[in-house]
Amino acid sequence: MKNPIKNMTLRLKAFSKSMSGTVSVEAMIMLPILLWLIAAMAVFLDVFRTKSAMDKAAFTISDALSRETNAITDDYITNTRVLFEELANLEDGSGSLRLTVIEWDILNNSYAVEWSQTRGDAFNPLDTANLSQITTFLPDISLDETLILVETHYRYEPLYDIGPIMSGRNDEGVAEANEEASALGTETQDAYAWDLDFGTSDMQTFVFTRPRYSSQLVYESG
Repeated sequence: MKNPIKNMTLRLKAFSKSMSGTVSVEAMIMLPILLWLIAAMAVFLDVFRTKSAMDKAAFTISDALSRETNAITDDYITNTRVLFEELANLEDGSGSLRLTVIEWDILNNSYAVEWSQTRGDAFNPLDTANLSQITTFLPDISLDETLILVETHYRYEPLYDIGPIMSGRNDEGVAEANEEASALGTETQDAYAWDLDFGTSDMQTFVFTRPRYSSQLVYESG
């Protein structure tokens, strides 16, 4: 009579050394993971493509405004938003824009808003009262200088829903970020930072420059 323990040991050793398998079973196990990785890679690349296009569009608009010598009109600002969407390859009406001219107030020894105009739903016009909260992002300027601040916003929707594993935000975190950002006149999640959240995200740019050929970029209403 054979020893059952020895027989079991021999079978386990043979099983551990076996290289045989069924391809269809292995494919069923690995295929969902492989498809998820492909979708995640596509979303990852699209996130950075969109953000990079937004940055380039904002710098282009900022450079164009810095060269203007005529007054900026309402139509000009509206068309600037359209240009931003075209340059960043966004859907019509999906982008938001805020243009602000900032100067140095010698009486209060602080920055002051000369004028601020918005297009889209993401921003409210800046004023001197809430400007103080973003001064750490602004460079030093002299008494006779002004800054042109260009801010853009886009609500990014991912190509595929790759699940909460790629997102570090929750509903409470979004609510807190919105509450903090509202002080700056915007409903975005994070006013001047952008993280690697691969779910629905608020992408925003913050670009400033100085006028090149005139002392100030003038706004003419109406």
